[in-house]
Amino acid sequence: MKKFLGTSRFENIFVLYFLFLPIVKIKRTDFRIKIYLFGLRILVIMVKPTRGELTITSCQNMYVYFDHGLGGGTETYFFNKLKTHNLSETVLRIQEINQQYKLSIFSQNNCFEIFCNLKELENILLNIKDSQIVINNLVSYTKILHIFKLLKNLKNQNNKIIVKGHDYYSICPSWHLINKLGQYCYLPDEIKCQDCYINNNYIELRSIKNLKEIKEWRKIWGEFYISTVDELIVFSNSSKLLFKKTYPFLENKISVISHDVEYFSKKLPLTRKTEYPDYINIVILGTLTHIKGREIILEIANLTKKEPYKNVKLTIIGDCTKKTNLYTTGKYKREDLPDLIEQCNADIVFISSIVPETFSYTISEAMSLDLPIASFNLGAQAEKLLKYDKGLIISKICPQAALEEIINFVKKIC
Repeated sequence: MKKFLGTSRFENIFVLYFLFLPIVKIKRTDFRIKIYLFGLRILVIMVKPTRGELTITSCQNMYVYFDHGLGGGTETYFFNKLKTHNLSETVLRIQEINQQYKLSIFSQNNCFEIFCNLKELENILLNIKDSQIVINNLVSYTKILHIFKLLKNLKNQNNKIIVKGHDYYSICPSWHLINKLGQYCYLPDEIKCQDCYINNNYIELRSIKNLKEIKEWRKIWGEFYISTVDELIVFSNSSKLLFKKTYPFLENKISVISHDVEYFSKKLPLTRKTEYPDYINIVILGTLTHIKGREIILEIANLTKKEPYKNVKLTIIGDCTKKTNLYTTGKYKREDLPDLIEQCNADIVFISSIVPETFSYTISEAMSLDLPIASFNLGAQAEKLLKYDKGLIISKICPQAALEEIINFVKKIC
């Protein structure tokens, strides 16, 4: 995909491809125009002494995504969805970055990007109608109430508003539901929620500036769901239960639609046991952070230095956000995963997340390789393993319990 990047708002330079001209216009005329031939296309650069107004002119049947820029599964989801759009369709992605709004316009396999402020964003979206507006993720947005007002205006222009439940941000600004102790909270009563809310270092502080109580946070989200949202799409039944526990009125608006996953065709046979019958190799996939069970894995690593666990080896296919002596492969390409797992002689994949996943791409990928998989009894990860004949759901979130149950499971199935 060719990308053309408009520079920051301070330089006020916009780059437009002619293929976007049917959908974009500049309303002011105080700019100098330079036109260049770029292959068979025309590159138009408008340099303005003062910032003008960029608007989308009466555009219908667009796809607009409000998104964060933090990477992870949400990022993967967006680019997977982008591949499903026809070349003739126009996709607009909006992200808040450093209190500016980055707009990426995708059309005919090209990408045009600009930065703007909130007022300019409102002007740009002014004429969008009969389109689909997707709230992919609002984590890190600093002006939630203004965004909700903007979305309500878009709703009134006959646009369909869809929220995707990639996390639990609308339930709590600690969007993985991590409490003040750094553990999954299990959604307690409102009194305990409030105590956690005012003492929780995992909360996204930029979003709650003037909101002193968790019930205020849930009130504004509840009103948004009622007045503006047409549908909330989640990716597992466990997620649906958590949303309904907080917002019971969502019963008629919530749908469970699984992600599309490009599964691996390769299956990995368990041949290692005949060669090394007393050796157990546990593989962890992805970047190991606190919520992904980093402390659990590091404690298991300490346990494997002593008997009776010295025959256990841990391998991280990915990275760890704390210094460790464990072997890590570093970042990897998805298509290389089957070979990396095979090279590690994996006996089992351990998805060590200590929070409920909303979908878990890693479990889906490991299942497609026909590997044994273990996880804690949380969220979408446990939901998937309940239906998988090589799945182990560990009884409690405890390093030693996890290690012993994994060892016993591997000996049983291999």
